[in-house]
Amino acid sequence: MKRRLIVLLPLLAAVVVVVTWTTRSGKSTMISAADPEGKLSLVDYIHQQKLPCLQCHQLTTGSYGPGFKVVARNYKSNPQALATLATHIEKGYGFMPGGLASKEQAEVLADKIMKLNLNQ
Repeated sequence: MKRRLIVLLPLLAAVVVVVTWTTRSGKSTMISAADPEGKLSLVDYIHQQKLPCLQCHQLTTGSYGPGFKVVARNYKSNPQALATLATHIEKGYGFMPGGLASKEQAEVLADKIMKLNLNQ
């Protein structure tokens, strides 16, 4: 019998590390170890992180909670939109309970929500 060597690689999705810095334009930029290049869509990120967001929210239309594009529209005029939205995601707001996402996940979610194309 041949011996087989099985190598298990650590899952980057299990550990989320977020680095935030300010670009020349003054906008906050986030990079997540689970999405190092920021290429995952909002929905893909939610699935990857196994977050319960889609139980109440959809991308464009509301179900129990408002659609993500509605949220982005509501926050776009707020100069502190990223920080406010991330806090609301992490700690809860209105009918949405807190504790469903870590602080790091909430920051990435807020960033992805605010970057949604509202014209589609």
